[in-house]
Amino acid sequence: MNTWIKTAFMAAALTVAASGAQASTIVNGNFETPGVGIPGWTVSPGTEIFVVPGSAYIPCCGASGTPAELANNFVTFGPGNIANTSTLSQIFSTIAGQLYTVKFDFGVMGNGPQTLFAEILNAGGPTITAGNWTRTANNNLTTTFGTSSLSFIAGSASTELKFKVDPVTNSVDGILDNVSIAAVPEPATWLMMIVGFGLVGGAMRYRQRQPAKVTFG
Repeated sequence: MNTWIKTAFMAAALTVAASGAQASTIVNGNFETPGVGIPGWTVSPGTEIFVVPGSAYIPCCGASGTPAELANNFVTFGPGNIANTSTLSQIFSTIAGQLYTVKFDFGVMGNGPQTLFAEILNAGGPTITAGNWTRTANNNLTTTFGTSSLSFIAGSASTELKFKVDPVTNSVDGILDNVSIAAVPEPATWLMMIVGFGLVGGAMRYRQRQPAKVTFG
């Protein structure tokens, strides 16, 4: 392979690697990992937070959805007729000064509205940012969940993500699924990626324009 083409591909590969080098992974963010309690997560205080499949809400709420949705596991902040004061949290590694975005799917089962609170903290330290989202139950797993996000700049090498719901007693359960966290590339990184892929494209066009070599016997 032409040296220039090799260099171009290496540049593109390095920029892609750089863009994902600071991504942080949530353990068991889809709540499909079996085990005692909720593996990867801490529930405190109490035990009003647990993992259930969507089909668990058919007897009480007439939940509907596809077979995959009814078999899907998610966290429920229940039971709905008891004031839930438990929190769900996880500590994960971060790079101080790096911008991150946390995403998650939140919905409500039962009858009425429920509010979810998310908080980002320096592990063992002060709150970095927080937000809250309110949804109303419709018990259709195809449309119940909505994706929400929260961005923050890490203040240390360890960061804590914490969830809780409004402790109401109106027979509704907040439900949570697909929690993920990823680093947001800086503008300089995006520029490096564009340049890297531009080099690849230029190298490929250059290779295509080269005249075929003809050898006479």
